[in-house]
Amino acid sequence: MKTIGFHIQKGGVGKTTCAVNTAAELALAHKVLVVDADPQGNTTSWMVTEEIDKDLCDVLQGKASLGEAIKKVRENFWILPTFAIGGELRAWTDVNLANKPKAITLNVMGKAQELGFDFVVFDMSPGMATLERMLVRNCDEVVGIVKAEYFSFDGIETYEAEIRKLREDFDAVFVADKLVLNQVNKGFGIHNAYAEKLATTKYTLFSIGQSTKVAEAQVHHQTLREFDPKNKANDEFAKVAIALLNKQLSLLGA
Repeated sequence: MKTIGFHIQKGGVGKTTCAVNTAAELALAHKVLVVDADPQGNTTSWMVTEEIDKDLCDVLQGKASLGEAIKKVRENFWILPTFAIGGELRAWTDVNLANKPKAITLNVMGKAQELGFDFVVFDMSPGMATLERMLVRNCDEVVGIVKAEYFSFDGIETYEAEIRKLREDFDAVFVADKLVLNQVNKGFGIHNAYAEKLATTKYTLFSIGQSTKVAEAQVHHQTLREFDPKNKANDEFAKVAIALLNKQLSLLGA
């Protein structure tokens, strides 16, 4: 089983969009769990249409098992939801999670492995509070998401600084060599300039084209491939999924 976090310390860049659509591509051939680890609960409101009575915070606290809380939304595709309204995720993790490190590794990751998941994808909120730090340090791989705009480069610098600190403080060994440039319009010279600059960095770069269909799919509680199968962004999400799969195979020596 491989654990993957989608993260950057900047809001509004499309982390949820990239996490869910990449997970959907992985779920075409593998058993995938997406953990809504953002207190805003955007993944949950997008993909879970039935009523929920248990969420990630309940699992972390041991009030519910992972199997009781997850919701199957498609074939091979499950969501561990988070309550956006009245949820306790941020308040509980800020106060308690640092003293309960196994809440993530055992209650979520360990139980996911027992349930036979091949991939666990964490959709995280921006910032680096206790929850995000604990998730990033325990993931096998972290994928950074940036938007085609000037301030995204500041976000990358902050992201890299936090990654260095986590590795120094906790001897964390996660991979962080992939970057997704989201909402790119190739008709805009400035977007192309950002893409060219990012292509010179150490990251393997993936570029997701700008499309109104992405947001429309969410309104209809569908992945992009379901809503607009011919959308070119599907091919790029598939490339991200393939790269994550190939990394897993290489680590396994396959």
